[in-house]
Amino acid sequence: MQFQDRVEPKLRQREGSLGHISDWAGKVVGATARIAGLLHLAEHLENGHTVPVSQETMRGAIELGEYFTSHGLAAFDAMGADQTSDRATSLLETLRAHGWGEFSKRDLMLKVSRSEFPTADALDPALGLLEDHGYVRALPVQRTGGRGRPPSPRYLTHPRLSTPTH
Repeated sequence: MQFQDRVEPKLRQREGSLGHISDWAGKVVGATARIAGLLHLAEHLENGHTVPVSQETMRGAIELGEYFTSHGLAAFDAMGADQTSDRATSLLETLRAHGWGEFSKRDLMLKVSRSEFPTADALDPALGLLEDHGYVRALPVQRTGGRGRPPSPRYLTHPRLSTPTH
């Protein structure tokens, strides 16, 4: 519980050190508890289900959880997760504001900041993150068979984004 109490404030979006990776970091306490269970069972092969998990085992699991968190932070920061996450949040706000059930990349480009998204390709990482989290779903590309520019990719939004809340 003390480990959870230490991690929880770090998950805050604005001031928390793990806020930009809260989807991942929000699972670290549960994962640490499972690691403690596995360490415990490895130590007590025959009767692990009848013996309480020791403080020493829990401390070891927490040490591993903190280790994985520091490496997770480094990996996400190296991948630019913070910028991608911020941009995905910006797209999410745009989608909510317009209430689209379906939209094209071209539609989105007309509504977003050019300083944040200078090209249509700049939308891809943020759209990918939104798709990974179920906010949008890419539709199959419809080829017209004609010459010229292919149609802009289209997306469906999650119904909660296009339904006004009361």
